[in-house]
Amino acid sequence: MKHTLLLLAALLLNPLVALHAAEAQPKETAQVLTHLPAFSWDTVSRALFMHKPTPWTDDDYARIARHDFLQTDVNEKALAMAAEVKRFNPNLIIVGYKNLVLHIEGIADPLFRDHPDWFLYSNGKPELNGSGRNKRPLYDLRKAEVREYWIQDVERTLKMPIFDGIFFDAYAKVVSYAAVKRATGQDPPTDFIAAYHQMMDEHVKRSGNCGKIRIGNFLRADKEASAIPEVMKYLDGSYLEWFDHHGKLPPQIHSYEEYLAAGIQAVQQVAQAGKLIMMHLEAADDKDIKVTADGADPAAPDASSTRYNNFEYKLAMFLICAERYSYFQYQGDYKATEDFQAWAPNFPEFKKPLGPPQGPAVKNGFTYTREFQYASVWLDLTKRQGRVTWKASYPQAKTFSPRHGGDQVPVGALECRIEFDRPIKKGAGTISLHRLSDRQKLASVLVESDAVSCPDDKTVIVRFPAGVEAKTTYSVTVDKGAFHDVENMKFLGMPVLGEWKFTTRSQP
Repeated sequence: MKHTLLLLAALLLNPLVALHAAEAQPKETAQVLTHLPAFSWDTVSRALFMHKPTPWTDDDYARIARHDFLQTDVNEKALAMAAEVKRFNPNLIIVGYKNLVLHIEGIADPLFRDHPDWFLYSNGKPELNGSGRNKRPLYDLRKAEVREYWIQDVERTLKMPIFDGIFFDAYAKVVSYAAVKRATGQDPPTDFIAAYHQMMDEHVKRSGNCGKIRIGNFLRADKEASAIPEVMKYLDGSYLEWFDHHGKLPPQIHSYEEYLAAGIQAVQQVAQAGKLIMMHLEAADDKDIKVTADGADPAAPDASSTRYNNFEYKLAMFLICAERYSYFQYQGDYKATEDFQAWAPNFPEFKKPLGPPQGPAVKNGFTYTREFQYASVWLDLTKRQGRVTWKASYPQAKTFSPRHGGDQVPVGALECRIEFDRPIKKGAGTISLHRLSDRQKLASVLVESDAVSCPDDKTVIVRFPAGVEAKTTYSVTVDKGAFHDVENMKFLGMPVLGEWKFTTRSQP
């Protein structure tokens, strides 16, 4: 307890120096604030960040719903999107966005006009972040009324049923942003940091164990700025932004390898303490990085070759760090685009068996190795190469009847057929029929029942009690684990609405 108080006091005075003190002391005990979500090691768990969503089609909703974790804005358009994607995948975890410092609504909204004294000023002018229409004023957290507004706004978001939690952005702006230093006249902005702690302490005191997730943009690859004590005290986990960025390095870091190694160590410390990790690695073609591409087919459906060149290197980087509640975010810009394959590609590796880790990563210089139940990982930061060797595969559905996307399905009694790539046997779960237009579940059958039969060892036939009507689009969902192969590797199923859809004829 004494060490914790000293560390927090030091953090208020100098957050970077305080982190060095944390390194030399025993690992802090993470404070459990909320219930973390269900988690599976079946495959690599994936996250997606989405701002300024465009109008989506049903196919787009199905693509989004394949992820495990989604972060989005808190506005009318984003809320409608979040509600819709939840209907495609009720198990998708969705968190709303809240900035610690920036007022996101913009400089012309009523709050800024009605309370100009709530924001930071330098030389009589408001400090603004961004440019053009994206300029944002900065909260003056030193004012009690500002902190109260922020806390109440967070509470409103946490009470929204659509959200499973909240994402706090811009911790770096609290401790090191030039605009904050100018406005406060302090470097570091000690009074501003103290006010931030007061605000977060009050938020946690009021919300308590609200059953929702709190994560934030806190950790950095640069270990000195990683904010490990902040995550341990206030959050259920942290997002890592541009984790493998290797542009201008911090002055105390002399090489790309040192930068990434420090970041890996920080993530491992927090993840091994039971905290949630969301690692963003950009889906881009970095020409200065050479990687291997074993174990996948860049020409496979949904695979964009320009996004695939460095995928295995970045996946290996994530897996070296991953623990329970770790999510891999492999996407481009945060702004949603209609080119989904380029923005958030869906590679074949995301359907391969992973299994739990067999222990922590082994480090030798700047080379790392790690074993999972069904995958071996090798990472070399100096060579900028990574390799994931997959040891097994799940049963795959080769053909569907009615075929996915078909538009001439007969009206009336419905019989569905799945042909697998290997011998299978029944597992457990349900297979359901939905009307896609209103997302309504029309019928469900148990896999163990007579409604599901296996005329041979690779074929499944499903007969639904409900018939289908003319000129209507339907979707069939299949639970994960509904079928297994002879080695007990389970079929991942098709639990997301729209992954298997078809349309009936206009006439009976």
